[in-house]
Amino acid sequence: MNKIPIRSEEDFETKILTTLIYLIRHAKGRKITLKPSSLLKSAKIDKKQSNILKVSRILNKLVLYKVINIEVKDKTKTKVFRYVIDDGMEIWKLSKENPEKALLTILNILRGVKI
Repeated sequence: MNKIPIRSEEDFETKILTTLIYLIRHAKGRKITLKPSSLLKSAKIDKKQSNILKVSRILNKLVLYKVINIEVKDKTKTKVFRYVIDDGMEIWKLSKENPEKALLTILNILRGVKI
């Protein structure tokens, strides 16, 4: 599998968000559930720990601004965080109708957020 070199933090964000919108657009059901590592795999970016943490930060910012939801499953010692997007959310509708506008909207939200 070819890994795509990422030159800057902005390239990384754009690649992740473009992949997220692609997954929404091509979803066969009414809901998608994902983890940071699966999003990296779909984006064809190396699944090293630093990249997983970057994706987690991006997704957590989107949760903070209620763009997506989070689902927490408690296991014995660790918690599993899954991010959920369903057909009732604005990002779902926007991604299906106008993916370019969806990308710009999400980028504007992320760039205005300081965590």
